[in-house]
Amino acid sequence: NSYDNYHTHSIPVLSVGLLNSNDLSLERSKMNQFIADLETERAKSKEESEKKLKELNDIIENAKSFATKAGVSKHSSVFKSESEYHENEAKKWLGYTRNILIAIALVAIGLAFLGLYFKENSEIVQFTITKIVILTALFYGLSITNRNYKAHKHNSIMNKHRQNALSTFETFSNAASADDQTKNAILLETTHSIFANQQTGYLKADGEAESNNKIIEIIKSATTKDE
Repeated sequence: NSYDNYHTHSIPVLSVGLLNSNDLSLERSKMNQFIADLETERAKSKEESEKKLKELNDIIENAKSFATKAGVSKHSSVFKSESEYHENEAKKWLGYTRNILIAIALVAIGLAFLGLYFKENSEIVQFTITKIVILTALFYGLSITNRNYKAHKHNSIMNKHRQNALSTFETFSNAASADDQTKNAILLETTHSIFANQQTGYLKADGEAESNNKIIEIIKSATTKDE
């Protein structure tokens, strides 16, 4: 009959005794230590995550840089192979030109001595016509070989110039990375070097100014649209 009354008065006393007991203090210390360990692990995990994220970002940036350089190198090798091809072709046509010049000299000397044997007017006229035809054919062949030599030499120099422009683009672009205006100027000049018809001294540069102006206007228009 007195249970409820004893229970009501004894619970607060037992609770205070339990709170002050060594067992609860020990458990509380373990709990605090466990919480501290969790905080340490969380901080350590956060630090490792940030480190891994930084490494991943570095890998991505390096990949982008490598892809850009690889693209530039690839196009540079294209111009290099073209330059070497035209250089070899130019050497061949230069050899043909030299051979025709030697042939013209030998034929001219031979015809000069051969003409001494013709005394009659009809023979002289026939010999003269024959000589003109032979020399005309030789000089025509000389003009063809000389024109092809100049064309291949011009293309060789142009592609070599384009190769040099692409090979040095990254250096100048990175050096001027803080200045957008200078970087755009370098890009414009590189594009001009690739697409414009540069003077090499082997061919006539007719229409060069007009071509350059068109390229510059196209690039400026594209830049304005991007902005």
